[in-house]
Amino acid sequence: MGEVENRISDFQTNDSGGSYKGIVHVGSEWTVAGTHVSSAGGVGAVTKAAVTGKTHYITCVRASFDTADTEGLLVIADGTTTELLEVHDQRDMTWLGGRRGAAATAVSASISGPQSLAKYLSISGFTI
Repeated sequence: MGEVENRISDFQTNDSGGSYKGIVHVGSEWTVAGTHVSSAGGVGAVTKAAVTGKTHYITCVRASFDTADTEGLLVIADGTTTELLEVHDQRDMTWLGGRRGAAATAVSASISGPQSLAKYLSISGFTI
């Protein structure tokens, strides 16, 4: 279960007028990816570890199988909520500005499906 983390680009904050403070997403600064073959129970997972005093924002989740016409379940956990989604062959989800996780908490995604098939999964985002 080899997880790889890459830094991709950067982000910036935007303070427009003092009454509103938001984040303008420029790109992801990290990606955690994994390929899972015949893992126990047919589940593969990737996690971006918590950072003390920081908050992770998920900008993209990608999940797929190595065989067409395959169905599975994708779980996205951000420390605040857990979302369950169906995956048919592949699924790419993006959030403009990022999906905010809980402060100082890990974010993760897992994919389940037929045990014998390879599963590809990645989460990307930035941390502030």
